[in-house]
Amino acid sequence: MKDDTPKGALRILNAAKVQAAFRKQGRVTSEDTGEHTLKRKRGEEKKAAKSSDDSKANEPAKIRTEADKEAAKAEKAAKASGEEGGKKKAGKPEIPKIGPNETLGEYNRRVEALMRGSVNKAIKSAEALKGQQIQALKAEKAARRAAAQAGLPPPKPGSSFSSNPLPAGAAGKKEPSPSPEPEERTFAEAPQRRRLNDIALAPPQLPKMRQAKKTPSEIGSKIPLNAGQKRIMEEERERVIRMYRDMKARKEQEKAAEKEEKEAEKRKKKKARKSQ
Repeated sequence: MKDDTPKGALRILNAAKVQAAFRKQGRVTSEDTGEHTLKRKRGEEKKAAKSSDDSKANEPAKIRTEADKEAAKAEKAAKASGEEGGKKKAGKPEIPKIGPNETLGEYNRRVEALMRGSVNKAIKSAEALKGQQIQALKAEKAARRAAAQAGLPPPKPGSSFSSNPLPAGAAGKKEPSPSPEPEERTFAEAPQRRRLNDIALAPPQLPKMRQAKKTPSEIGSKIPLNAGQKRIMEEERERVIRMYRDMKARKEQEKAAEKEEKEAEKRKKKKARKSQ
């Protein structure tokens, strides 16, 4: 009889027989021992470790040498600019670029070291300029005070006191300066602080309310002059009062009915509990 099983299935089923026949012939594969693959893996791992160690050992040396080169170049440029500074002012120092294999922290420290001198100079020049401005303001104030005491017109802003000399006749005499009249200033009265235990000695006075008080003629003008209108108004008033009282009584009755219902429910619940 013919075997109808497919060839792929036969190969899988007969794999053990094929392997046994292969081993009987004296042949051995790397899958049986596993030595060949292990040796290859170990060799590759050793090579990778050596390459990484060499790169790590060489990186700091490269960084140091490159950083030293950049620093030496910067020093030479600074010296050259200092020598030329006698004739021409040295320009702003060029900011170096970050080197290969250089960390950001090292680059920042190198740039700070290069720029430290120019930054310090800028700070000192700004402080000196500010001090000069303060001294000029003080001198101008002193000149104005001296001019006011001598009875002279105040000096113009920006001009020193020496530009306005004293007249020839006023060199040895000093006239008394006229005392400036005090300016009258009107300020609103500060509100008095009221404490918790303050006692009112008298009722408050309201002058504005007194002024706005209406005359009896104005009050009487609102009352209707016609007797029929007056009677209609009184009837309407009585009707509104009666409706309000009815509504109030109705609400009270509803509340009383609700209370009675609640009390009846409570009594029923108590009876049910006692019966249980």
